[in-house]
Amino acid sequence: MAALGEWYMLEDSIWQQATRSAPAHHLCVGCLEERLGRRLIPDDFNLAAPANATREEHLPDHLRAALAPVTRAMSGRLRSRIEGAP
Repeated sequence: MAALGEWYMLEDSIWQQATRSAPAHHLCVGCLEERLGRRLIPDDFNLAAPANATREEHLPDHLRAALAPVTRAMSGRLRSRIEGAP
């Protein structure tokens, strides 16, 4: 199930691990963590992907305006996983 503000990109190996037995196009953070049997950590995410920018200032200039609404709408749960917050 998709959750509002939870669009992200993982490292391919992590996504493959989570969807190997039950394919999916998108999973909320909670469902993904349940499939993995653990909490996500920053190394699980493709941190070069604009979808994972947790702040507008981390975006390249040409994407900042277009993705600003996305970074503001990012769920606190997703932001904490990407940033490695407890």
